[in-house]
Amino acid sequence: MARIWAGLAVGFAALAVGSIASKDPGVPIRGGDLVTTGLLACLAWACWRARR
Repeated sequence: MARIWAGLAVGFAALAVGSIASKDPGVPIRGGDLVTTGLLACLAWACWRARR
């Protein structure tokens, strides 16, 4: 079960980083982008904590 939680955590973390990194240069980061990134980061953190 720990592997599943760790895999989910890594996946959510990758999505969180990718959601900001995939923005085109010069395009401003808006509130919705930050909310989405924050939600994905929180899910990654929660999955990482649940793996124990």
